Amino acid sequence: MGGGIHNLPDHHHDVYRWPEDLLRPDLVILLTVCDEERIRRIRKRGLQETKEEKELEANKWKKCTRGWRTPAV
Repeated sequence: MGGGIHNLPDHHHDVYRWPEDLLRPDLVILLTVCDEERIRRIRKRGLQETKEEKELEANKWKKCTRGWRTPAV
């Protein structure tokens, strides 16, 4: 799938359901850093900024993941 977020499946689509044959985690920890720190770390490692990183920087990724349903833990 290419293009913008309008190409994503509806937030009720099966693609967002947790697979029945995959164990659910007991604990989920989300570690976050500010965008400036994330970019600084990437540059420090000498890595090229990927297309996905550029989209994150443009705040598109956050819009894409709003409809995700997380598994119950």
